[in-house]
Amino acid sequence: MIRLLGEKLEVSQWIMNQASNTSGTTNTTITLLDTNSASFSMGGRSSIHSNGSISNSDHTDISSATMPTQTLLKIFNYKDNIDNEFSNLTLCEDICLSISRQLKILPTTRLLFGLRVMDSGNEWAAPGHELRPGVRYCFRMRFKVPNMDTQLKNLDKQAYEYLYWQIRHDILHEKIPEIRHPERKDNVMGFAVMHMCIDLQSKSSEGERLASNYRREVIENIENKYKEYLPHTLLREHRYFVKSKIRATFKSVRDKKIGFTEFKFYYIDEVCKLAPNYLMEFYFVAVEYIPNDDPISVQATTGKMGNNSGIQRVYAKLDTHDHPEPGLKISLKKDNWTLLAKLEDIYAIYIKNEVEAYLEIIELPRSYFMQFSSKYELESFVTYIGGYLRLTSKWSKDICNDFPTPSLKFLRETKCHGPIGGAYSFDKLRKMSEKRPTCIIRQCEKEYDVYFVDINTQRSVKGRFAGNIVTTKITFQNKKWILHSTEGLKEYESLKDLKNSISTEMLCIPQSEYEQAPLLHICLPKNLHPKEADTELSKSVLQKGKVQIFDRGNDLRWYENTQRSADNGKIIIMQGDWVQQPAYKDVKVTLKIFSEESDLKDFTSLTHFCNQIYSAQFLKLYGVTLTRPYTMAMEYAHYGPLDKLLRKNKNKISFSMLIDIAFDLVRGIGYLREKKFYHGSIRCSNMFVTKFDANNNKIQTKIGDPGLRRPYTYEDLPWIPQEYYNNLNAVHGDNCVDAWAFATTLWEIFAYGKSPLEELGCGGNIHEMGEKLQTNRTQRYGGILPQPSKDCPDKIYHIMLDGWQTDAHRRFDCVDIFGILQHFEKRLPVYESDSDFYDHNENNEDDDVSLNYSEAPSSPQNHNRFDDVIMSVVIQLPNGKVIVDKRLGEGHYGVVYSGTINCKNKPIEKVAVKTLKTTANVKDFIRESKIMTGLEHENVVKIKCFVEKPIFYIIMEYVSGGSFNDFLIAQKQDLTNRMLLHYAHDIAKGMNYLAEKKIIHRDLATRNILIESDRLKISDFGLAQFANSDGYYIVQSRRDIPIKWYSPEAILYNKFSVYTDVWSFGVTMFETFSRGGEPNLIDNRELSKDEFLSQLQSGKRLKKPEGCPQIVYDKLMRECWREEPRMRPNFAELLVSIRSIMEEQGETI
Repeated sequence: MIRLLGEKLEVSQWIMNQASNTSGTTNTTITLLDTNSASFSMGGRSSIHSNGSISNSDHTDISSATMPTQTLLKIFNYKDNIDNEFSNLTLCEDICLSISRQLKILPTTRLLFGLRVMDSGNEWAAPGHELRPGVRYCFRMRFKVPNMDTQLKNLDKQAYEYLYWQIRHDILHEKIPEIRHPERKDNVMGFAVMHMCIDLQSKSSEGERLASNYRREVIENIENKYKEYLPHTLLREHRYFVKSKIRATFKSVRDKKIGFTEFKFYYIDEVCKLAPNYLMEFYFVAVEYIPNDDPISVQATTGKMGNNSGIQRVYAKLDTHDHPEPGLKISLKKDNWTLLAKLEDIYAIYIKNEVEAYLEIIELPRSYFMQFSSKYELESFVTYIGGYLRLTSKWSKDICNDFPTPSLKFLRETKCHGPIGGAYSFDKLRKMSEKRPTCIIRQCEKEYDVYFVDINTQRSVKGRFAGNIVTTKITFQNKKWILHSTEGLKEYESLKDLKNSISTEMLCIPQSEYEQAPLLHICLPKNLHPKEADTELSKSVLQKGKVQIFDRGNDLRWYENTQRSADNGKIIIMQGDWVQQPAYKDVKVTLKIFSEESDLKDFTSLTHFCNQIYSAQFLKLYGVTLTRPYTMAMEYAHYGPLDKLLRKNKNKISFSMLIDIAFDLVRGIGYLREKKFYHGSIRCSNMFVTKFDANNNKIQTKIGDPGLRRPYTYEDLPWIPQEYYNNLNAVHGDNCVDAWAFATTLWEIFAYGKSPLEELGCGGNIHEMGEKLQTNRTQRYGGILPQPSKDCPDKIYHIMLDGWQTDAHRRFDCVDIFGILQHFEKRLPVYESDSDFYDHNENNEDDDVSLNYSEAPSSPQNHNRFDDVIMSVVIQLPNGKVIVDKRLGEGHYGVVYSGTINCKNKPIEKVAVKTLKTTANVKDFIRESKIMTGLEHENVVKIKCFVEKPIFYIIMEYVSGGSFNDFLIAQKQDLTNRMLLHYAHDIAKGMNYLAEKKIIHRDLATRNILIESDRLKISDFGLAQFANSDGYYIVQSRRDIPIKWYSPEAILYNKFSVYTDVWSFGVTMFETFSRGGEPNLIDNRELSKDEFLSQLQSGKRLKKPEGCPQIVYDKLMRECWREEPRMRPNFAELLVSIRSIMEEQGETI
């Protein structure tokens, strides 16, 4: 049934189609009327009394109960269908906090909500403002979470529940334009039936729901109130038809075994599909201009507003981060939208004259003016932009000083963080390098008025405080700060006093404007949209552009396994990307990274030369970085060096293609001579192929940069005039040298990439080679080399002979050479435009030449020198790529990084990337990847793919919550035994799945379990093995093992089975119910392996953790630590035990 609902047919439409089999359909037109005054009952909840008083409402300390003589504000609550009443002096944010507490909405999601004037379009109150007396408001979800049907549910079930009631109200009152038109009649009726079924289930017991056996009086009560589930306009138009159809459909659907939760899930999912603009706000504003628009076309629609002239009215909207191109956009006619700014690029908004706003946008040269029709509309717009900015990138920033957020001001003054979560806090503390203890004070993400202080107390080997983190609970009650220490409760007047009571020397780390905690940025999607830009920057634009200064971290990425060394190891060359704005595709580049040993003079000399080149015959320098390691981003040549392509594709290279290459070379040398530039490295190996189409006889080549200046050797003699053979150091700076090198390079071209050194056959003797070259020129060929091939015409060879003559000024005559080359062309060749070429068969291995720009690959040592380069790494996959970002941590033999995977026709997804520390553990790494491949379970980390050559990577799903061990320590004050039993159930489920697959994990511990949205996932399969036919695995090698989690037979005989994993599960349960406690057999003492084993064999076991129920200790720990492995329960039996304990507590899983 649920599968059927998930198919292409809309759920509400499907529901009504079921009834059409018996009741027929109608095509009567629906007339849309205003139904603002409609009254209805939502599932028997409390309603507004005729006098406006409240029933069944929990009053808070800021409610009307404390100030009965003042005018009261009425705030409508969709879920309870009531008006909450507050003092008219109460701030908007305080009211939102009060209602959020009442509805049990979490601190992490409360910012999604705000107060809007009831039944208005876009009239919202700013958090720090008092509300207008006499105006009725509604508490409403304002900001959209991406993939709202699933992501919001995982974040906060109560916020998800409230959204359901809000949507239900909006549909009933026809507040969603896409779901109120006549063509959506069946959808509206289908939603009504879903509402009826949801109310039926809410009024029934669990047993009645499971058996679909509902009480007759409950069914009749809902059926009799069917009108309350439908808009009045629908009832007026279909008064006689609706009743029978609704009842028939209600009967049909209620008998299906569709769960209470599933109904709401599909309900919200379908509303989001039918109304993709739901929660989007549109504003009609006056602006001075539209960026990048045609001023002439704009003038035609320009209007005036007030006394201002020369301005125009436009629509403004904000596409959120579930859109392929998010950002603030404007449009003249609400159709063709222009991106004004990415949200994170709006760094301030200033207010003038109540209705005028000035937006400070990074890429605009001056403030961007917007004028609104009223101050309330301006207030709504600013808080809309500011709210989304907080929930996507800058949580701790108010974008406008005129609309401050009181809670943010409090956090800044107290140096307290928002609800960032323990995992993020721990990670931040561990990265600090202070020489004294540090702490972070943070809000609890689960409860209001609860805080935690995380303290870094243990000094590491390097002298940093980075080891042990202690978490202590703080509560705020009756305007007092209460520290819940091991010595009891202590009250303080301020957070500062509380912190100083712990240590006056301790540094309290304040929150940053750019905190990247996942719990804060809840309006960012888990899966990003791929970059859908079809537009490439044209070659002419790139060629004419000036050299740019790059920010290595934001502007550049490099591709793993493409690095090569050059210039005697002083430069590492690799393939990369120059990251563009969303509207354009990224530009492929060649990155040249200078080693730390390189001289700044070398870097500036080379970049200065490249900066002067404005010829299309040379690879373009796009930009540089000015911090070490210095980096040049050059134009990328897909097909690599010319000499290698000629050798590899000799049978595919036509004579006309050789002539085209010669033309490219002549143009380049002509440009150098015209500008009086000295290159010094004209070689076939330093010409690069940018376009190659063998089928259509087309090729395009460009000359590379000269590289670092170096002393010439005997290997350079064929490219150096003979007058310099006795003094090679005198070569540099002579422009005529490039003409001689041109002739030798032309020889290489018509020799199909053959090296002159190979032709000469001399060893490393410079004198012998010099004599042979001289003999060839004077006594044998008239030139230093013979005619290169039978395909080389005499006239072409004569060009080479001219280049090798003794008279330097007659070696290169551009006009004569062009005349000779044109003789072999049917038409005068010109520089081809981009449209004249295409990359033929770009992925064909026979045509592709890899990035081999130098003589040797970089060694691991060379590579390691650039490990600290702040630049994203790209790993190529067969159907996409992985962009590796920051380091997350390391394990026994691997290092883990965060990243994103971008595969064709799939959304971009955040991933974790694991790679080896050294090559010594390759076998373990391969085994881990093969074990993880094919595992598919909600409680096991899923592998996306793995790369074996030339470097090993495992690409896994990213689990944002971090280590379960860190979570236990960070949240210990708030973790109930009921919650811990749920986590135990997750672990047992995952381990039972592995046991069914005959996989022995061998390293089960809370440190190797990850958490996300209250779901645990087992990870780190570095020690995992497949069991043999007898169910065992015997370890042959000796290595460090986590003995505290190992059973006696594992320590003594290296014998592992599912029952050794069960033992480890018991230890993991000790960690869990001790809230992150260390599993030491003897308190505060580390035992050697022999001592530990002796204690176990004598019957010593871990003690029952404080606060742990005896039944949990007996069933989930002691039973797992039986001496005889076969006497221990298996994971299926442990699952039964956990469920039994839960049922005894009145809860089922």
